Amino acid sequence: MELLKGNEIKDHIDELGRFRIQIFKEFPYLYEGNLEYERKYLSRYPESSESILILMRDTRGLIGACTGIPLQDEDTEFVRPFQTINLEEIFYIGEVMVRADSRGKGIGTRLLSKMLDLITGSRFKKACFYTVDRGINHPLRPNHYKSSERLWERFGFVKDPEKLVQFRWKDLGDSTETEKPMNVWIKKL
Repeated sequence: MELLKGNEIKDHIDELGRFRIQIFKEFPYLYEGNLEYERKYLSRYPESSESILILMRDTRGLIGACTGIPLQDEDTEFVRPFQTINLEEIFYIGEVMVRADSRGKGIGTRLLSKMLDLITGSRFKKACFYTVDRGINHPLRPNHYKSSERLWERFGFVKDPEKLVQFRWKDLGDSTETEKPMNVWIKKL
Protein backbone atom coordinates (compact mmCIF):
# COMPACT_ATOMS: atom_id res chain seq x y z
CA MET A 1 0.00 0.00 0.00
CA GLU A 2 1.38 3.38 -1.01
CA LEU A 3 0.25 6.54 0.80
CA LEU A 4 0.63 9.96 -0.81
CA LYS A 5 -0.46 13.34 0.51
CA GLY A 6 -0.85 16.80 -0.96
CA ASN A 7 1.78 17.72 -3.52
CA GLU A 8 3.13 14.13 -3.56
CA ILE A 9 0.04 13.23 -5.61
CA LYS A 10 1.11 15.40 -8.56
CA ASP A 11 3.31 12.77 -10.17
CA HIS A 12 0.48 10.19 -10.09
CA ILE A 13 -2.30 12.23 -11.75
CA ASP A 14 -2.06 10.57 -15.18
CA GLU A 15 -1.89 7.06 -13.72
CA LEU A 16 -4.84 7.79 -11.44
CA GLY A 17 -6.78 9.40 -14.30
CA ARG A 18 -6.31 6.35 -16.53
CA PHE A 19 -7.39 4.09 -13.66
CA ARG A 20 -10.52 6.19 -13.06
CA ILE A 21 -11.41 5.98 -16.76
CA GLN A 22 -10.96 2.19 -16.69
CA ILE A 23 -13.01 1.66 -13.53
CA PHE A 24 -15.77 4.19 -14.16
CA LYS A 25 -16.58 2.96 -17.66
CA GLU A 26 -18.13 -0.03 -15.89
CA PHE A 27 -21.67 -0.06 -14.52
CA PRO A 28 -23.03 1.90 -12.71
CA TYR A 29 -21.02 4.93 -13.84
CA LEU A 30 -20.76 4.11 -17.58
CA TYR A 31 -18.36 7.07 -17.86
CA GLU A 32 -16.89 8.06 -21.22
CA GLY A 33 -13.73 9.58 -19.79
CA ASN A 34 -10.67 11.22 -21.26
CA LEU A 35 -7.31 12.03 -19.75
CA GLU A 36 -7.58 15.77 -20.39
CA TYR A 37 -10.69 16.00 -18.21
CA GLU A 38 -9.12 13.72 -15.59
CA ARG A 39 -6.05 15.97 -15.30
CA LYS A 40 -8.25 19.00 -14.73
CA TYR A 41 -10.56 17.20 -12.28
CA LEU A 42 -7.70 15.67 -10.27
CA SER A 43 -5.58 18.86 -10.20
CA ARG A 44 -7.16 19.97 -6.91
CA TYR A 45 -5.61 17.00 -5.08
CA PRO A 46 -1.95 18.12 -5.25
CA GLU A 47 -3.11 21.67 -4.50
CA SER A 48 -4.65 20.64 -1.16
CA SER A 49 -2.15 19.96 1.61
CA GLU A 50 -4.63 17.58 3.31
CA SER A 51 -5.57 15.47 0.29
CA ILE A 52 -4.83 11.75 0.39
CA LEU A 53 -4.18 9.14 -2.28
CA ILE A 54 -3.80 5.48 -1.36
CA LEU A 55 -2.59 3.10 -4.07
CA MET A 56 -2.30 -0.68 -4.21
CA ARG A 57 -0.39 -2.46 -6.98
CA ASP A 58 0.46 -5.85 -8.34
CA THR A 59 2.90 -6.81 -11.10
CA ARG A 60 0.46 -5.51 -13.76
CA GLY A 61 -0.09 -2.09 -12.18
CA LEU A 62 -2.81 -0.54 -10.05
CA ILE A 63 -5.28 -2.91 -8.46
CA GLY A 64 -6.86 -0.33 -6.16
CA ALA A 65 -6.96 3.34 -5.32
CA CYS A 66 -8.71 5.54 -2.79
CA THR A 67 -8.80 9.34 -2.89
CA GLY A 68 -9.84 11.89 -0.32
CA ILE A 69 -9.78 15.64 0.19
CA PRO A 70 -11.28 18.15 2.62
CA LEU A 71 -14.72 18.97 1.25
CA GLN A 72 -13.95 22.68 1.40
CA ASP A 73 -11.22 22.09 -1.24
CA GLU A 74 -13.64 20.41 -3.69
CA ASP A 75 -15.59 21.98 -6.56
CA THR A 76 -18.81 23.85 -5.83
CA GLU A 77 -20.98 21.00 -7.15
CA PHE A 78 -19.61 18.65 -4.48
CA VAL A 79 -20.00 21.24 -1.71
CA ARG A 80 -23.57 22.27 -2.59
CA PRO A 81 -25.39 19.59 -0.51
CA PHE A 82 -23.49 20.73 2.61
CA GLN A 83 -23.85 24.51 2.40
CA THR A 84 -25.61 24.74 5.76
CA ILE A 85 -22.93 22.68 7.56
CA ASN A 86 -19.41 23.66 8.64
CA LEU A 87 -17.40 22.48 5.60
CA GLU A 88 -14.12 22.55 7.52
CA GLU A 89 -15.31 19.51 9.49
CA ILE A 90 -16.12 17.28 6.48
CA PHE A 91 -13.71 15.04 4.57
CA TYR A 92 -14.77 13.94 1.09
CA ILE A 93 -13.81 10.45 -0.04
CA GLY A 94 -13.69 10.77 -3.81
CA GLU A 95 -13.26 7.16 -4.83
CA VAL A 96 -12.65 3.65 -3.61
CA MET A 97 -11.76 1.77 -6.81
CA VAL A 98 -10.67 -1.82 -7.34
CA ARG A 99 -9.66 -3.39 -10.66
CA ALA A 100 -12.25 -5.92 -11.85
CA ASP A 101 -9.96 -8.96 -11.59
CA SER A 102 -9.06 -8.08 -7.98
CA ARG A 103 -12.54 -7.59 -6.54
CA GLY A 104 -13.88 -9.81 -3.78
CA LYS A 105 -10.48 -10.07 -2.10
CA GLY A 106 -10.91 -7.40 0.58
CA ILE A 107 -8.99 -4.68 -1.28
CA GLY A 108 -11.83 -2.14 -1.14
CA THR A 109 -12.21 -2.85 2.57
CA ARG A 110 -8.49 -2.32 3.16
CA LEU A 111 -8.44 0.93 1.17
CA LEU A 112 -11.48 2.42 2.91
CA SER A 113 -10.29 1.26 6.32
CA LYS A 114 -6.90 2.93 5.78
CA MET A 115 -8.54 6.18 4.63
CA LEU A 116 -10.83 6.26 7.66
CA ASP A 117 -7.90 5.50 9.99
CA LEU A 118 -6.02 8.47 8.54
CA ILE A 119 -8.84 10.98 9.08
CA THR A 120 -10.38 9.69 12.32
CA GLY A 121 -9.18 11.75 15.25
CA SER A 122 -8.21 14.66 13.00
CA ARG A 123 -10.07 17.94 12.66
CA PHE A 124 -12.75 16.22 10.59
CA LYS A 125 -16.02 15.28 12.30
CA LYS A 126 -17.67 13.63 9.29
CA ALA A 127 -16.73 11.82 6.10
CA CYS A 128 -18.86 11.78 2.98
CA PHE A 129 -18.89 10.39 -0.54
CA TYR A 130 -21.28 10.17 -3.49
CA THR A 131 -22.52 7.22 -5.53
CA VAL A 132 -24.46 7.30 -8.79
CA ASP A 133 -28.04 6.03 -8.58
CA ARG A 134 -28.88 4.12 -11.79
CA GLY A 135 -31.82 2.26 -10.24
CA ILE A 136 -32.26 -1.50 -10.15
CA ASN A 137 -33.85 -1.75 -13.62
CA HIS A 138 -31.23 0.06 -15.68
CA PRO A 139 -30.91 -1.71 -19.08
CA LEU A 140 -27.09 -1.87 -18.84
CA ARG A 141 -27.02 -3.33 -15.33
CA PRO A 142 -25.08 -6.63 -15.55
CA ASN A 143 -26.70 -9.72 -14.04
CA HIS A 144 -23.61 -10.29 -11.87
CA TYR A 145 -23.44 -6.68 -10.62
CA LYS A 146 -22.89 -6.30 -6.86
CA SER A 147 -23.48 -2.90 -5.34
CA SER A 148 -20.90 -1.54 -2.92
CA GLU A 149 -23.62 -0.31 -0.57
CA ARG A 150 -23.00 -3.11 1.93
CA LEU A 151 -19.36 -2.02 2.22
CA TRP A 152 -20.37 1.57 2.96
CA GLU A 153 -22.98 0.47 5.48
CA ARG A 154 -20.53 -1.90 7.20
CA PHE A 155 -18.23 1.07 7.78
CA GLY A 156 -21.07 3.12 9.27
CA PHE A 157 -21.96 5.32 6.30
CA VAL A 158 -25.62 6.25 5.95
CA LYS A 159 -27.31 7.36 2.73
CA ASP A 160 -28.93 10.77 3.30
CA PRO A 161 -32.28 10.73 1.43
CA GLU A 162 -32.49 14.53 1.57
CA LYS A 163 -29.19 15.12 -0.22
CA LEU A 164 -29.70 13.59 -3.69
CA VAL A 165 -27.74 15.75 -6.14
CA GLN A 166 -27.17 15.83 -9.89
CA PHE A 167 -23.80 15.56 -11.66
CA ARG A 168 -23.05 15.73 -15.37
CA TRP A 169 -20.84 13.46 -17.44
CA LYS A 170 -20.92 11.75 -20.80
CA ASP A 171 -22.09 8.13 -20.76
CA LEU A 172 -20.40 5.54 -22.97
CA GLY A 173 -21.55 6.02 -26.55
CA ASP A 174 -23.29 9.35 -25.90
CA SER A 175 -22.33 12.55 -27.68
CA THR A 176 -23.26 14.94 -24.85
CA GLU A 177 -23.15 15.07 -21.06
CA THR A 178 -26.34 14.36 -19.12
CA GLU A 179 -27.23 14.73 -15.46
CA LYS A 180 -27.06 11.68 -13.20
CA PRO A 181 -28.62 11.43 -9.72
CA MET A 182 -26.02 10.91 -6.99
CA ASN A 183 -26.66 9.64 -3.49
CA VAL A 184 -24.82 11.32 -0.63
CA TRP A 185 -23.41 9.04 2.09
CA ILE A 186 -22.28 10.42 5.46
CA LYS A 187 -20.42 8.95 8.44
CA LYS A 188 -19.71 10.59 11.78
CA LEU A 189 -16.08 10.14 12.74
